[in-house]
Amino acid sequence: MTQKWELVTLDKLGRISKGIQKHKPNHDKKLFCFGKVPLIGCKEVSDSRLTVLKSNRNYNFYGLLQSKLFPKNTVCVVETGSLVTDSALLKFEACLSSDLYGFIPFSKISTPTFIKYCLDAPKNKRKLKNLASLYITQPHLTLSKLFQVKFPKPPLEIQQKIGEILSRYDLILDNHERQIELLKNLKASLFKEWFIKLRFPDYEKYSSENGIPEGWRKIRFGDLTEIQIGKKPASHSELLDGLGKYPFFTCSTKTKNSYTFSYDFPSLLVSAGGAITVSFMMGNLKLAPTFLFRN
Repeated sequence: MTQKWELVTLDKLGRISKGIQKHKPNHDKKLFCFGKVPLIGCKEVSDSRLTVLKSNRNYNFYGLLQSKLFPKNTVCVVETGSLVTDSALLKFEACLSSDLYGFIPFSKISTPTFIKYCLDAPKNKRKLKNLASLYITQPHLTLSKLFQVKFPKPPLEIQQKIGEILSRYDLILDNHERQIELLKNLKASLFKEWFIKLRFPDYEKYSSENGIPEGWRKIRFGDLTEIQIGKKPASHSELLDGLGKYPFFTCSTKTKNSYTFSYDFPSLLVSAGGAITVSFMMGNLKLAPTFLFRN
């Protein structure tokens, strides 16, 4: 690097504004019936590695009227809650929920991919999380707090090059995760066919008794395993900088990191709220309120 990169606040690199949801309640069905305009929320952003690829809700004409449409490649940043500072790029035009910021880079000043990776940089993320949690129990990243952190402003061609190189790795990881998701769905379908519908290989050879194959029996899950529940609050993850080597499981589909662990044995983990997720770990982990099963 022949010259020192200038450090500037985010408002010098682009325009930033909040998502809009004027109608109350914001989950009113009349805003979504036959909708086709994606509405992106905090979960979609947090669950995305680089870009938001799909939406779980879609506004109709009435929903769009009370909201605001953001363009493709907008950098979405979570404003509040346990997912605060998580970010992702829009793959398509979409509306944003009111707890998201949308950052649109100035032309020839900054690039969305570079800004996304600046937000993800551990040092910057740690600063932003600390500011969001300052003097309050519920993390809240106001614009005044967001603008306290400075970001590097290299020449545009360097920003583009950095974004291209880093995004290649994320695209590879996203592709692998999609393949893993396909295999998970295949596994779930196989389980349902064999153990719910009871159409396992050669099932015709077994006689049925009370709706289950002869020789099988039904027992309570609690009689098979010891059940524990994690006690560390999910907000604990707000104090971490993401650099710890031990996984910290919450009810979110996104695993956090911790410098310490509370359990050191093979475990089956099931989320205690939100979307039901199941994971298997060999040990060395920490838990928010999440069910843990062990032999």
